[in-house]
Amino acid sequence: MLILSLLSQHVYSGGTLSWHYVNQLTWGEWRSDFDIRYVSNGHYYSTSFADYGWWPAFKVDDGNLVYILGRNNGEASSQNVHVKTKLSQPLGDNYMLIQWIFTNNDTEPHRVSLASHTDVQIIDNDRAKVN
Repeated sequence: MLILSLLSQHVYSGGTLSWHYVNQLTWGEWRSDFDIRYVSNGHYYSTSFADYGWWPAFKVDDGNLVYILGRNNGEASSQNVHVKTKLSQPLGDNYMLIQWIFTNNDTEPHRVSLASHTDVQIIDNDRAKVN
């Protein structure tokens, strides 16, 4: 089992963070897994353009690129390798721990590559700075 983690930065305001699986097409294709939301005064604000979320994808060895999709509850498989997205807040509401947990169900070892990206937009600011 391989666990890859990313810890988001602290939110410097009175708000907190939340997340949800993205279950919509992104520019006409299924590519998104989850979106992180900023919560302030009971309102949820997407941190990505049009609530399109984060797009993690992985490859096993030199195989095809496979997107990890929210419509599949953040899970995907390729060549007997399974990945599950896990989001949690072990350090409180102002931090988001993002993990991709890989399990090799094969008898042979595999090389796994993972990448994720998003088009950042905080509320209506499509040029939001991320530090």
